[in-house]
Amino acid sequence: MTQYTFPNQKAFLLLFKDYLTHHRQICFKIDNFAQIYFLTVNLPNSVNSIQFLSSQHVITSYGVRWWLQLIKESKLILQLQNITDILDCVDYAGYAMAALRLGQKNILFDSRSTQFKSLALRAFSVQANLVSTPAECFDMTPLRYKMD
Repeated sequence: MTQYTFPNQKAFLLLFKDYLTHHRQICFKIDNFAQIYFLTVNLPNSVNSIQFLSSQHVITSYGVRWWLQLIKESKLILQLQNITDILDCVDYAGYAMAALRLGQKNILFDSRSTQFKSLALRAFSVQANLVSTPAECFDMTPLRYKMD
């Protein structure tokens, strides 16, 4: 059985279930496979559509290709085809352009950046979405594999 670490396991599970109860559009902020495997056990069967938002450090720590692979594998693991993923590029225009080039279709980018308008035009030209306001997501980033 896979073990996970939480800041407070009981509180995390209660918040998770409360979030699912009170939100029609389900969004999770993720940054590793522990969170995906947690969802396989705890996501109700009635859920057939979810959204993933990367945590802000994903773009600089892991990169676009890692994110795209995480999402690809998540679809297989969760057996859901209706997964929308949004890569948070903060205000890193170069990373956002690379993400568009590699096929990322949804990018969160700071609208105060001087490059926002140029990125929006590029996103439009490749039929991608550039958003400046994140959806309300349940933050799963405190969830990690337990180290024995």
